[in-house]
Amino acid sequence: MWKNSKKLNFKKSWQLVWQRLNEFDIKPARPVFTELLARSNAAMVAGDLVQAQNYLLEILSNNHENYLALRDLARLHIKIGNLKAAHKFIRRGLKYYPHSYKMHELQGYSYAATGDLAASAVAYKRALNLNPDSVGIQHLLNAVLQHTTAAAPHSYVRDLFDDYAETFERDLVHSLNYRSFAELPALIAEIISPQSYIGSVLDLGCGTGLVGQAFKDQLQIGHLVGVDLAPQMILKSKDKNIYNALYNSELLEQLQSSNDCYDVISAMDVFSYTGDLAATLTESYNSLNPGGFLGFSVESLENCSFKLMPSGRYKHSLSYISALSSSCGFTKIWSKPIDLREEYGNIVAGYLVLLQK
Repeated sequence: MWKNSKKLNFKKSWQLVWQRLNEFDIKPARPVFTELLARSNAAMVAGDLVQAQNYLLEILSNNHENYLALRDLARLHIKIGNLKAAHKFIRRGLKYYPHSYKMHELQGYSYAATGDLAASAVAYKRALNLNPDSVGIQHLLNAVLQHTTAAAPHSYVRDLFDDYAETFERDLVHSLNYRSFAELPALIAEIISPQSYIGSVLDLGCGTGLVGQAFKDQLQIGHLVGVDLAPQMILKSKDKNIYNALYNSELLEQLQSSNDCYDVISAMDVFSYTGDLAATLTESYNSLNPGGFLGFSVESLENCSFKLMPSGRYKHSLSYISALSSSCGFTKIWSKPIDLREEYGNIVAGYLVLLQK
């Protein structure tokens, strides 16, 4: 009797355990990692890089081979200039994913940031072998090999700033001390006085609207038009509600296709992605009203005309710009040295240039 009762109780206990196991919602690891990645991205957008890193490290503590966590940790440390830590996560990523062109590309970028251009070129070549159609990787390889081209590929610039749109303003203004966007309207105000009315302004490479807002704040503007190659940047500019029209277009194509003329054309921190400025300055001249202004910034170069740098951006000499502006028909030129922003703790020196038709 006792033995039968014991068997019955054991059977009931096991049935209860089996029922609880069937009812228990065992979630796979992937959604948990997905949620942590989403939290990390949200923290990045909010500027909380420490918390963003903690979420990514939590993923690696459970899955030390997680590709996205390794990639994003490398990106995060490149962003803050901790290149030693970036190298560590990239090497770890390449150990598990040796055929990831993105990991090799990140390695090339991080080596270029430390000044090791030979190692950077090797990494970019490996990335290009894995993704031979990438014009962006080819551009970066050209940069570290010091092969100066006429301009960065449109798709490279578009993708770069689309990826950067969410954190662009906070990173540049608060982390990299970007202030030059307000320099151009201030210079124009000195020349024509803040009380003067400007009928129309074309903001080339308007980004998130920093320059457009500075024009609105410092001058009396009638009509403000923004143009940018990156769709996500256009959306950010639209949120500011300061532009009368916005165009998602390549800058030179927009100038060539439009019959509109403007009193001011702005191109702040834009020509860093174009080396040969002849066509852009010519079309800008044709798109200005008589007496109109073209204002822009460039990274400064002492010798030659322009040069593609390991950063993937171009530098220009003031002598090149002066000669080119005269050949295009501009009658006056103002220029002054400015600090454009910081990069890995160093000041990026440049010029603010204003040309008058």
